[in-house]
Amino acid sequence: MSEWRECFLAELAESTVDGPFGSALKSEHYVEDPGVRVVRLANLGDGTYLDGDDAYIADDYATVLQRHAVVAGDVLVASLGDDNHRPGRACQYPAHHEAGIVKADCFRVRPKNSVDGLFLKEALNSEDAVVQVRRLAQGVTRDRINLGQLRRIRLRMPPMEEQRRIAEILDYIDETIQATARVIAKLELVLDGVAQSVPLGDPVGRIAGDSLGSFSSSRSGRTPSRSIDHYYGGGIPWVKSGEVAGSTIVSTAETLSPSAVRDCGMLYVQPGTPLVAMYGATAGKVGWLGVKATTNQAVLAIEADRRKADPRWLYWALRTGAARLLNSVQGSGQPNLNKGIIERLMFVLPTLDGQRVAVQRLDAAESAIARHADVLAKLRRVRSGLAADLLSGHVRTVVP
Repeated sequence: MSEWRECFLAELAESTVDGPFGSALKSEHYVEDPGVRVVRLANLGDGTYLDGDDAYIADDYATVLQRHAVVAGDVLVASLGDDNHRPGRACQYPAHHEAGIVKADCFRVRPKNSVDGLFLKEALNSEDAVVQVRRLAQGVTRDRINLGQLRRIRLRMPPMEEQRRIAEILDYIDETIQATARVIAKLELVLDGVAQSVPLGDPVGRIAGDSLGSFSSSRSGRTPSRSIDHYYGGGIPWVKSGEVAGSTIVSTAETLSPSAVRDCGMLYVQPGTPLVAMYGATAGKVGWLGVKATTNQAVLAIEADRRKADPRWLYWALRTGAARLLNSVQGSGQPNLNKGIIERLMFVLPTLDGQRVAVQRLDAAESAIARHADVLAKLRRVRSGLAADLLSGHVRTVVP
C-alpha cells in the first residue's frame, strides 16, 4: 500500500471549472440541434452520463463560453443535489459526444495525464468521497457544494497501472449491468405487447362485453378494533391497500389473531385470488394473493366464476387494463373506487382455452423479467462491494 497516495482533487486535475454564470447562458441562447451540446444537471447520473435531456447553443456563442468546454474523457461532477440525487455524483463525458459546454451546477474536471479519468470518476463516487461531500454540502432548500470545496476533496490514488486495471474491472461490470437492464426493458416491451392481447371491454359499455360482476363475486374485508391488543400479531396475514402493487403477496406487514377473524365476522381469501386496492396511494393497483389471508376494507378480493373465467386471466385483465378502465370511471369525480364501480367494469371474455393461452404467455414473460431482475440486483451488489474493496486498496489488482 505504500505506493498509494492521498491527494486533493486539485492536485489530480489539469483544470476544474464550473458552468457560466446564469445570465451568460439563458434560454434565448439555446438553438435547435445541430449546435454545441450543453451539459445540464439532469445529464449527470451517479457514475453514468444520462442522455435524453439534450440542449444546444450556437457554435459562435459556444466560442464565447470556451472556458467552460467539456470534451471526451473529462469528468463531470454535480454541484447540486435533491431528494433523489446526491451532490458530488460524478460521471465521465462520453467519447461518442462532440465537445460541449457545461451549464451552471455542473463542474468539469480535466484529469492530468498521470490520472486515469475512469478511475477518477470511480474515486469521486466512492464511499469516502461521498462522506466528505456530505460533510461539506450546504444549502437552504437543496444541498450543494462549490468548486473550492470540490477541489479540497481528498482521494486515495494508486499507481497509474492499478488505476487503469481497477477502472477496467468496474467498467466491465457496469457494461454487464447495462446489458442486463436492456434485456429487462425488452422483456417489458414483450410483456406489454402480449398484454394487449388480453381482451378488455369498453369502460362505459358502448360495445358488447360482460361486466366483471357477471363472471365473478367480490368482497372487501375489515379493520378490527385497534384498542383490542390481542386482535393483532396472531399470524394470520392481513392485506392492506398499500401492499397491493402488481405483485404476488406472500406476507403482510401486520397479522391478525383467530379471535379477530371470528369476532369481526371476517372471511378468508384463498390463494390464487386477484386483489384490487380501492383507496389510498395504490388505488386501482392489482395484486395476486399467494397465501390464505384476510384483507381490510380498502382491498377488494375478486373470486372468478371458474366456469367462465380463469382467475389468473382475470388478474392479468385487471392489471393490464385497470389504469384505463378505472381512470375512465373515476372521471365523474368519484374520490375512491368501490365494489360497485369495479363490478361494472366491462370485459370481452375469450374462451377458457384462450384465456389460459394468454396467461401462459404473460406469466412466462413476467417470470423472465423476474429472473433477469434478480441477476441485475446481484450484479449491483457485487459491483458495490467490489468497488469498495478496490478503491480502498483492500483488494489489489496488481501484485506489489
